[in-house]
Amino acid sequence: MENAYKTERQNYADLAELRNILYDLPKKKEEVARLKSNMEKLKTAANPNQAKIDNATKSYETAKNELVSTWKGTAGSVSVGNKIRGITRQITGIAAGTYRGQSAVAAGVRYTPKPNMVISLSGSADTNNGDCFKRSPLN
Repeated sequence: MENAYKTERQNYADLAELRNILYDLPKKKEEVARLKSNMEKLKTAANPNQAKIDNATKSYETAKNELVSTWKGTAGSVSVGNKIRGITRQITGIAAGTYRGQSAVAAGVRYTPKPNMVISLSGSADTNNGDCFKRSPLN
């Protein structure tokens, strides 16, 4: 009986505490909104050039991304040689790119074709068309 009384008394105290919290909640929301507003005003007063700083930061980030982002070609890729068969080729007359960041692509690209792939290229400089890729009939 004594334990039941203590339990009920604790439950009543918990309910009273929850009621007080719920009663104070709208006041706390208003206080938080007021504090946020004051904080924004203080930020503006402390640094009136923040908008200029933000724009400069965005411009810097854009320029940096142009320099270091991955460049993507507009036509299909080409693979030459075959490590397994010992076929190597010297590649000449390749432009590394006209935009910043493209030159790193020519130096860093590496592709190893699958052993059952044969790649044939067709087209000419006159028509500037082609790039036909065929899978080997051997497998």
